[in-house]
Amino acid sequence: FNATDRYYTQGIRLELGHSFVKKSPVSNALLSFKNKAFQQYGVAIEQDCFTPPSISRDTIQTGERPFSGLLYLSHFQNSTQSAKHQKIITQFDIGIIGPCAQCKEMQMGIHRWLANITPRGWQFQLANDLILNYDFQFEKGLWLRKHLELLGYTNIRIGTLYDDLAIGAAARIGFFKPYFKPHKQVNGNKFYIHGVVSGNIKSVGYDATLQGGLFTRNNIYSLPASQIERIIASGAVGIIITYQKVNIEFTRMFISPDYKNGLSHGWGHIKIGLDF
Repeated sequence: FNATDRYYTQGIRLELGHSFVKKSPVSNALLSFKNKAFQQYGVAIEQDCFTPPSISRDTIQTGERPFSGLLYLSHFQNSTQSAKHQKIITQFDIGIIGPCAQCKEMQMGIHRWLANITPRGWQFQLANDLILNYDFQFEKGLWLRKHLELLGYTNIRIGTLYDDLAIGAAARIGFFKPYFKPHKQVNGNKFYIHGVVSGNIKSVGYDATLQGGLFTRNNIYSLPASQIERIIASGAVGIIITYQKVNIEFTRMFISPDYKNGLSHGWGHIKIGLDF
C-alpha cells in the first residue's frame, strides 16, 4: 500500500487465535510464563514477496536484492503476566522459500487485475528451500498511564530463514485498552482510537530472502554474505481503531538498507481483526 514494487513488495497473513491450538504438540516447544499468566494460542499462514528495485527488466539485476517468495505456517503463543507488565511472544514457522511460494503468480495476478505492467524477472528468483524458524520476543512495560504507554522489547529469530537479534521500544498514545491486561477483563467503552510509534535496531546474522536457503546451492542469483548489512534500523507509525469486536489498523513502516548499496525502504500495512 505504498505504490511501489521495490524490495518488500507484497504480503498477506491470515491468523486464527483460539484455545484449542494449545492441544497441538508444537505448543510444548513455545516458551511462556508458568505462574499467574494469561495464555493465548494461534496459528497463521503467511506469504511474503520480495523484488529488486525494478520489475520491468528481464535480466539479472546484479548487486540488487533478488526476487524471492516465502510461504509458511506459523504456530504462536502469547503469554502475559499482567501484574508484572510483561509478555512473551513465541512463534514456530515451517514452510518454503522459492517458486513454490507462488509469489510470481500472485504478483502477476494483481498486476493483471490493476491493468498494470507485467512483472518481469521472476525466472531468476531464489530456488526452493525449507523454512524452519523460531521467533522469541520479550516485552516489558516501562511507563504505563491511562492515555500513554511506553514499552520496551527484545526479539531473537533463529533458523533457516532469519537469524537476527533486535532491541526496540514502542509508544501507544490515545484511547486504548491496557496492553498487558486481557481484553476480556477490561470493562469500558465500545470505541477506542490510538496511535502507535515504534522503532528498533537489529543485528543480522543471516537473511535467506537475500542469500538463499541454507540447503540449496543452485540459485541463479543471490547476494553473498559480504553484501549483507549487519546493522539495520526500522520504525513504524500507525493508527488503530476499535469498535466493539472489530479493530482496524493502518501502519506505515520504514527500514534502512538491508544490503550494500541498497536504498531505505517503506511500505503500508493494513490489519483487520475480529474478536469472537
